[in-house]
Amino acid sequence: METTENTNPEGLEPKFILSGEALNYLNETQKWTKFLSIIIFISCGLFIIFGLFFSFIMGRLLLQTTQSPEPGFQAAMTLFYIIIAVIYFFPGLYLYKFSPNLEEALINNNQEVLTTATKNLNRFFKYIGILTIVMLVIYALALLGFMFA
Repeated sequence: METTENTNPEGLEPKFILSGEALNYLNETQKWTKFLSIIIFISCGLFIIFGLFFSFIMGRLLLQTTQSPEPGFQAAMTLFYIIIAVIYFFPGLYLYKFSPNLEEALINNNQEVLTTATKNLNRFFKYIGILTIVMLVIYALALLGFMFA
């Protein structure tokens, strides 16, 4: 069974050993995080494309129903989709940076690169956690708004 010993450079934390099974799980994890980050990037691109063409599509649909298109609404929806793409770009970036660093750390048994990888994974989860809190607050405010409306 293959093991890897890891220590904190400052010596503040005790050593730990990664078993071959743990290394295999990390290797599988880096493949999935790379795949998921690419899917996030593709989704962001699709959101931007949809956002850019939203006003054109909505204008055509509204003209077919003999209603005049509302330029403010179209611009707001376009901006909304572009903002969503930008918001989701950063977790994808952190996840993507995690993957090659983890792969390199596993291949070369490099503690510094593993630290960089885990820093990016930490940033990913921190960003998703903050985004979750913001969404929960928005949902709570919307619920309160509906209750008082």
